[in-house]
Amino acid sequence: MFQRRVAGFALRAFIATLLFSPAPVAAQQPAIEPGEEVRVRWRYDASTFAHSISQVTVAEVVDVTPNAILLRRGNRHFTVPMANVRSLERRVGTRPASAPRMVIGSALGFLGGMAFGVLRGEADSNIESSADYGLSMGVLIGAPVGALIAYATSRERGIYERVGLPALVSGWTVDTDGRVGLSFRLPSG
Repeated sequence: MFQRRVAGFALRAFIATLLFSPAPVAAQQPAIEPGEEVRVRWRYDASTFAHSISQVTVAEVVDVTPNAILLRRGNRHFTVPMANVRSLERRVGTRPASAPRMVIGSALGFLGGMAFGVLRGEADSNIESSADYGLSMGVLIGAPVGALIAYATSRERGIYERVGLPALVSGWTVDTDGRVGLSFRLPSG
C-alpha cells in the first residue's frame, strides 16, 4: 500500500514537472554589445590546479558569440567560454560621491590645513597667534580641499546591472524504486 502511494505521488510529481517546468534553454547569447564595459565572474579550469579557480574581471567586450565572450583589458585580449561564466554584469553608470567619504576627507583636510597653519604661524614672526592661523587655514582651505579630493576619488566606482544568461533548467527525477529528487541541468555552451 505504501509503495503504491509513493508511486502515485511520484507519477503526479512527474506530470506536474512536465506541465510547469520551463522548456529546455537553448544556448542564448547575452544581451551585451561590443564596446560595453562588463564585470564577469567566471570559473578558470587550470590543468595545473586540483580544482577550478574563480575569477572576477572588469573588461571591455570585443565580440560575443553563443559559445564565448572575447574581452579586452588594456592591450590584453582573452576569451571566456560561456560554459564557465557564473555571472555577467554591464556597467550602467558611476556611483555618486558618498557623504561619509566627503566628511572624512573634510576632516583630514582640516587637520592637514591646521597643522600647516600652526607650523607656518610659528615660522613667521608677523603672525600673532599660530593656533588662530592654523585654525583659519584648516577651516578655510584644508576642509574644502579635503572634501573635494574625497568627492573626486569616490566617483571612480562603476554601477553594474546583471545581464541575463541562460538559466538553470530544473526538473524532478523519479528513481525506479519510487524516490523523487530535484535535478538541475546547466545549459550547454
